[in-house]
Amino acid sequence: MKKSLLGGALPILLIFAALSHQALLGMETVPTITIPLQGAYAVVHGSLRVSGEIGFNLPFPVNVAVRAQVQGAPPGTQFGVDVWPDNPACPKFYWKAQGHCFPSEFSSLTDFAIDEVMFRDNGRAYKLRALLNNCPDGEYVLNGQITVAFTRILSPLRAIRVTAPAANSVHAAGQALVIAWTSIGAVGASVKIRLVPQVEPQAAQVIAASTANDGAFSWTPATGFPGKVWIEVRSLDGKVIGKSGLFTIQPQ
Repeated sequence: MKKSLLGGALPILLIFAALSHQALLGMETVPTITIPLQGAYAVVHGSLRVSGEIGFNLPFPVNVAVRAQVQGAPPGTQFGVDVWPDNPACPKFYWKAQGHCFPSEFSSLTDFAIDEVMFRDNGRAYKLRALLNNCPDGEYVLNGQITVAFTRILSPLRAIRVTAPAANSVHAAGQALVIAWTSIGAVGASVKIRLVPQVEPQAAQVIAASTANDGAFSWTPATGFPGKVWIEVRSLDGKVIGKSGLFTIQPQ
């Protein structure tokens, strides 16, 4: 059976690989899409859609790798995919960016990324179709497959670790104590510091609304606190938080 732009349909077999969870490393993957190419294909005007539209969902930004293992095509033939979001906010084959819709540039690509910004603007639902380009017109018997693999784009690691006051230490009101921390990744040039009572965390006291992220801050508590407390150092956007162990501040 011939499959061409002018008529016919290619049965699509989608083989979805199992999800790989390596939570400690953060290396997650989404199912691989495998598109078999077997049979006679009629090429018109140098290109051919060799699959129908295939829907898939993404839970996070991804790098996309497209690999073709196909026999029977003339030298120089290019295999790739066309990818677009299944987004009712934009016309078919369009991507949304900065509040506007733009025609897709992801045509016949073999490696590309749907990064955090694109993922945020276009959502989780996408479609793709496999393409054949740069091929002389004619009929070709193809045998092989195109695979589309998705690998999670990991956000840069950001963390704060509070190293002082020490857990179970005892301090007195009216005496300076040193708050110390270390940070890695893009935490920011400044941080926020709070004192949090164990018995009533919602009554946290702001020690510094914004101070340099230089790893040390001297603070003198004016009063003691019933029960134990902890120090919280967080990024100004509130997305990275470090906590000390529980300690005590006694009244004078």
